[in-house]
Parts: sequence; structure tokens; C-alpha cells
Amino acid sequence: MGTAMSRLGMGPLGWWVRTQRQDYKGGRMSQFRIDYLDSIGFVWTRNRFGREWIPDQYSEPDLGAVARIIEVERPEHDDLPLGATEGLKTRVNVGRRLAEALQEYLDNDSVRLMQTYDKPKKFDARWQARYTELVHYLIEHGNCNVPSRYGPLGTWVRKQRRDYKDGRMSQFRKEYLDSIGFVWTTKQVGSKEWLPDEYSQPDPKAIARIIDDEKPSHDDLPSSAPKSLKMRVKSDRDLVEALQEYLDEFESDN
Repeated sequence: MGTAMSRLGMGPLGWWVRTQRQDYKGGRMSQFRIDYLDSIGFVWTRNRFGREWIPDQYSEPDLGAVARIIEVERPEHDDLPLGATEGLKTRVNVGRRLAEALQEYLDNDSVRLMQTYDKPKKFDARWQARYTELVHYLIEHGNCNVPSRYGPLGTWVRKQRRDYKDGRMSQFRKEYLDSIGFVWTTKQVGSKEWLPDEYSQPDPKAIARIIDDEKPSHDDLPSSAPKSLKMRVKSDRDLVEALQEYLDEFESDN
């Protein structure tokens, strides 16, 4: 949901979404509005990735909060007296439409499947895919020191160091990178080469915890599962397999 809500190519809705982020950043948004947007997994901050803007960290809808909003917004009476003002009629109609839209979301088969088979996501799919690629690089080369000239992965590695230095990196991302011995600072040697300032060793116990945390709860999804859920489960499986392969090699060498 976060990705769909962040697109600005949606006309008035896209501009409205951008305004919400600007108001939030500028401290002009009421807590009431923040709570309503938080309940449906609204993403407040994003980072530039090439030509795209992607969420800094995905936020999961709070289904309990959604249910509470439905109760608050659902009109107490289906019919209003004949003397009701137009303003009251409009307010009741807006509340009814909001309650119906949120109820439709809760009743959606995809949401029920997400509750049954999925878990809150710490990272966006693009970040996780690059992290998995870095684990494969670690398996092949024995370190995470990807040169900048190494295509998209090298550029991504450089960005992680820059985000860390600027204080823009989440603790989750730092812990995942620390677990595989990622080096945060480098120094220039000669005219072209940059080498780690200090080498860091992978943490097998931390890797094992990540494997347990990321391992899909179920091997198979029903055919009715939404494509986004299937992609997320596959992404988790790819990450787990890469980390397990590295962990097996690490333990056989030590």
C-alpha cells in the first residue's frame, strides 16, 4: 500500500499525498490526521533510488486501529431527520463512505491472507534484493567490499555508507549489514583504490537469528494469494537461502 500511495502520477490524490508528507515534515499536521494515516500504513519518508523515490521503510497497516476508526466514523443512525442541515448530511455521508471503504479493506481476501501468511516487513523489496546480492558477493569474494565500479551493487554499497554517515540509516538495516561484516568506513590507498578502514568479521549467531526471522512461515501459498505476497515470500526465501549458504561455508571453514 505504501508504494501505491507514494506515486505522484495519480493526479489530485498524488498531490494530496505529497502535501501530507510536507505538512508532517513541517510540523503542521494534527495528531488526529497522523493517527488516521498511520493506521493504513502511510509512509512518511522516502529516499531517492536512481530515478525513483522509494519508502525509507515500509509501514504495515494497523488493522486494530482501522477497526477503531470504523467504529468512530460509522454514523449512529442510518436516517437523519428532515430538518437536518446540509452540513450535517454531508458529514454523515462522508463518515459512512469512509467506514465502508475501511470495512471493504478489512474484508478483502488479500488482507486476510497477509494476516495469515505474512509478517511486518522491515525493508522495501529493492533494499532486500540488493542485500541478498551482497550476501552472494560475500560468498564469492569473502568480503563485502564491493568496488564502486561494480555496477548497481557497488553504487548501493556506497549509498549505505553515506546513509550511515549522515544518520539516515535505520537500526534494522545497520544490524543486517553488521551481521555479514559490512565495513562502514574506507580510506583511499593510492590514486584510485578505496579500502576498508578496519575489517569487520561476520557474526554467525546474528546471521542465524536473521535466517529464523526471515524464513517464510509456510512453504506454499494458496493460488488465491496476491502477487505482491508471493513476491515477498520469494524474496524472503532467496535471502534465507543466501545467508544459509554463507553460514554453512563459514562454519565448515572454522
